[in-house]
Amino acid sequence: MERTWGDEIFKTFPHLDLEDVIARLNWFETDVVPALDFYRAHKSHKFHEINGEQEIDKVAEDILKSIGLK
Repeated sequence: MERTWGDEIFKTFPHLDLEDVIARLNWFETDVVPALDFYRAHKSHKFHEINGEQEIDKVAEDILKSIGLK
């Protein structure tokens, strides 16, 4: 995820506090990204890459395909 994504969310939801958006993006970069990298790197874990920015039906379809149920 890029910082430009956060900028777009802020434009879409102007009621959000900019500092809260920045804090959440910082948290994502410092806590979530390293965890994702860890699970991607360790082959003993089955890590499924799913694009969560698609329509809900497409996300669900991709999950089912990824785990072999479709």
